[in-house]
Amino acid sequence: MTARAIVVLGPAGSGKSTIARRIATLRGAAYLDKDTLVGEFVGTMMAEARRRADDRESDAFYLTRILPLEYRALWRTALDNVANDVDVVIDAPFLAYVDDADYIERTLAEVGGDIRVDVVIVSTPPDLVRDRLLERASPRDEWKLAHWDEFWATHGDVGCNWRGARIVTISNAEMPSDATLRSLVER
Repeated sequence: MTARAIVVLGPAGSGKSTIARRIATLRGAAYLDKDTLVGEFVGTMMAEARRRADDRESDAFYLTRILPLEYRALWRTALDNVANDVDVVIDAPFLAYVDDADYIERTLAEVGGDIRVDVVIVSTPPDLVRDRLLERASPRDEWKLAHWDEFWATHGDVGCNWRGARIVTISNAEMPSDATLRSLVER
């Protein structure tokens, strides 16, 4: 079997990290979380640029200068693992890129690789997402909660238009079983 990248995407609070970790465990795959990989770097860069760390979704500096670097680092790390025949599960929202049909092909060309990409979209009802964000009380969610309608309208109901990737959607209104997750990623 050829190693591949399984991208788990969805908005903050959707449960994508929980789902991504479970998929990684079930597949024996490397788990790559964008925030763990580059979060401290991004926080420092935002502070150095005197930008608000909790307003990344609408900050032009972040969106044009930092976000592309985050995702290229993530893809390069994924490629290093796949080159060693290790599947990777990528835990990141990808919200700035989901409508770009050519994203996968262009990005893999930029970072110098070619891998099979499967996408698992985590779909969660807005009231449950909001409750989760309130419960975790992260400073990074303050802007989202203060601008809930705007956040949900632009980042809530995620789709994905990437050509060349197999895309499946899973409801996370209730935590899916391991059997359900296995069936998604074993195909």
